[in-house]
Amino acid sequence: MIQEIAPQFRKLTQEMLADIEKYVIQGRMDSMSIYPILKHDYPNQPIYKRDLYNAVYQFRQKHNPGDGDASQMLQLLIDWKDLEPLWIIKTRLDSLSRRLISLLWMLPIQRELYSKYNDVVIVDSTYNTN
Repeated sequence: MIQEIAPQFRKLTQEMLADIEKYVIQGRMDSMSIYPILKHDYPNQPIYKRDLYNAVYQFRQKHNPGDGDASQMLQLLIDWKDLEPLWIIKTRLDSLSRRLISLLWMLPIQRELYSKYNDVVIVDSTYNTN
């Protein structure tokens, strides 16, 4: 019972940490995906989600020194929207992992053209005719 309660006995083993690092860096997995794999691979080892979350966070910080392309692009679009409020920026995040899964933006001129010509339907009759 002491191994389940005392924090010094709850630590992740070196083998587990190596697996977690591999899953995070090479597999780009999040803690919710890693947890069932670790439970399967190490059935007799107690795995506490808080310890797993901390390990995943540390490996991500260690191997991701700067912002990614998506975050830089989103920041640039937000800056442009601050300068020109007619920009449209719609983001969609995964509800569990809070990752960006969709990004839509429209320039002010695109917004104007869309409102002007939204009833135009383009029919491509050349598809599959060759």
